[in-house]
Amino acid sequence: MGFQGGFVKGFVHGTGTSPEELSGSLMSMKIERIFLTGFMGSGKTVVGRVLADRLGWDFLDTDELVERRSGMTIPELFDVSEEAFRRWEHICLVEVAGSSRAVVALGGGALTREENWDVVRGKGPVVCLWTEPEIILRRVREDTYRPLLAGLDDEGKLRRIKELLEVRRPYYLRSDIVIRTDMRTPEEVAEEIVRLLGLRP
Repeated sequence: MGFQGGFVKGFVHGTGTSPEELSGSLMSMKIERIFLTGFMGSGKTVVGRVLADRLGWDFLDTDELVERRSGMTIPELFDVSEEAFRRWEHICLVEVAGSSRAVVALGGGALTREENWDVVRGKGPVVCLWTEPEIILRRVREDTYRPLLAGLDDEGKLRRIKELLEVRRPYYLRSDIVIRTDMRTPEEVAEEIVRLLGLRP
């Protein structure tokens, strides 16, 4: 049974959920890698680094790998076309999906493509970090490295964030676990993931 079939999806608020309540089959599965998804500014990179350190695993970021492999920054790739970026993203996801003892941070739009779900399906739990639009705006407001928000004022950025979240929500909710990160530290989120997946370093 693959992970998407083997986990009971839960929307976790951080209060009292146990691994057994989340999934009866969870504890019997050997987890070799964890995939983090979620919108820009949800904390995938910082939580991923904390989680990997907590487990003694490697941390891999597909956005960073795209830049290394392509020799271009993500904004430069988007200047070519979003499709150019998505092609590189898929190539890099295939490269890292089989890594052992790794926490893999995915690009925010990676799992809106079925071909990328096909890559991660059965390879390990997919954990979505969910953050409300206003919090996302606060986190990325001064960040010039976000092509999808380029050239917009705060009102335009918030509207664009809400639009993209609405489009991506069904894909994010396909994740095995969805954890809210709005009012929690990266350390708290990482510890919650460890607890819910029944992992110990």
